This record gives sequence, structure tokens and C-alpha cells, in this order.
Amino acid sequence: MGFYSGVFFALFQLSGIIGNLITAALLALKLEQWIIFIILFALALGGTFLLLFLSPPLPTKIQQEPIASNNNSKIQTQIKGIFKSMYRTLQIVFDGKMLLLSGFLIYSGYSVSFFTGSIPPIISAYDNLLLPFCLTAFGVAESVGSVLLGKGSDLFGRRAMVWVTFFLHFLAIAMSFVFQFWKPYLFFVQIFIGGLADSGSNTQIYSILGHYFKDNASDAFAAFKFIQSISIALSFASQAGYLSFFQIQIVLIGLFIIAVISFIGLDCFIAPVNDKKEKVDSV
Repeated sequence: MGFYSGVFFALFQLSGIIGNLITAALLALKLEQWIIFIILFALALGGTFLLLFLSPPLPTKIQQEPIASNNNSKIQTQIKGIFKSMYRTLQIVFDGKMLLLSGFLIYSGYSVSFFTGSIPPIISAYDNLLLPFCLTAFGVAESVGSVLLGKGSDLFGRRAMVWVTFFLHFLAIAMSFVFQFWKPYLFFVQIFIGGLADSGSNTQIYSILGHYFKDNASDAFAAFKFIQSISIALSFASQAGYLSFFQIQIVLIGLFIIAVISFIGLDCFIAPVNDKKEKVDSV
């Protein structure tokens, strides 16, 4: 489960690598901003258009329910399946294990907005052309880290890789207090460590949810993205001129401590994220 989650996120983060390299090339051409936005919009529109050529998904158990003879039965069955999935997702959101894990989920959303929303303006203020290359390093770290940490959870267990992830986050937070005083090329170190930390969060959370909710994995993943997306939206809103960089760091530290404590409570007292039998079998 961990390796497959890692491969998925590695492929997903290729967009961050390619997109930022394209942006860097456009900035190097010294084009006006509105032209750059039009080019990027056209690329996004083209990518969306390609989705039309995807083959339809295979029927699921939900879609294989008895179908009535009227012409609207297929639509009614699909709508019914959607509402059932939404209901299961809400049930998982309020599940005891998910509530404890939500400390980690909320922190993961706030941290990614910190690495991609709060740090980039500092880099951009120094050299605007340096920013897309730094964000490319973030994408590279996300892709590499997703595969390595995902495979690591299969080999050494989820618990060990979660603690590796926490260490990477601790390192990234500590470096954020001093990176702006470094030489420009060291900005890449800060961004790269942040990318590795974020890749660990995504792959391990997906792996843990797959372990806890084997029968409703897709609904559990939807619940994860629901909680994380709310956290990202609120964090970007709070960081948009309302909080100083130092205040953002303090909030980040507080959420990090909550994430660690909630994970310890979940893993030690509620539901272990892995056990010896699973660890031996995965190796």
C-alpha cells in the first residue's frame, strides 16, 4: 500500500516539476504577466481536454445494484451511489480513529501552505527568477520522497516512516528560522527538505487510511482530502497579510506538536498503525 501510494504521488508531483520549469522559461523570456497567465491557462485547458479521452471506470459494487426498467433508473442509481459515498465519507470524518488522525491531517495542510505560500515570497523578493527553480526542487523532493518513504513503510512499517516524516518536518521548521539569512543557493535546501517532509505526510497518511479503512478506502481518502483542503484554505487565508512570517511559524509549531501528540495517542492507545505480523509479511 505504501509503495503504490508513493508511486501515485510521485507521478502527481511531476506536474510541479514540469510546470515550474515551464514558468521559469517564460520568466526568462521576460514576457508580461498577462501573457504568461494566458499560456499557463491554455496548458491547463489542454490537460483538462485530454481527460475526455479517458475510458470509463469499471463498474463497482455500488453500481451493480438491481436496475429498474424505466429509462431514468441508471441516473437514479448513480445519484444514489454518490449520496451513499458522501454519507460514508462523513461517517469516516467523525470516526474515532479519523478524529485523532485529524491532528496530523490539519498540520499537513497548514505545512504545505507554509512551504508553498509563505516561503516563496521571501525567495521571490531576493530573485524572482530563482523562485520557479526552487519550487521545481520542491516537486523533485515530493516525487523522490514519495517513492522512498512509501516503499519504506512497506519494508519497515508505517510507524517508523511516520517518525521519519516528523523528523523531516522538524528539520524543515527549524531551518525556516535561518534560511533567509543564507546564501541564495541554500534556499534550495530549505525547499527540498520541505518537499521531502510533505511527501512523507501524504504517503503515510494514505497508507494508514488504507490500513484502517480497507473496505472503504476511497471514502477514507476523500475524508482525508476534505479535512486537508479545509486546512489549506484556512491557512492560506490567514497567511494573506494577516499574520507575520514569525507568527505563521509559531502556529506551524503548535500544529506540529498537536500532530505528534495525536499520532502517539492513536498509535499507542487506540489503533496501532502496523503490527509485527504485517511488518514481516510486507518484507
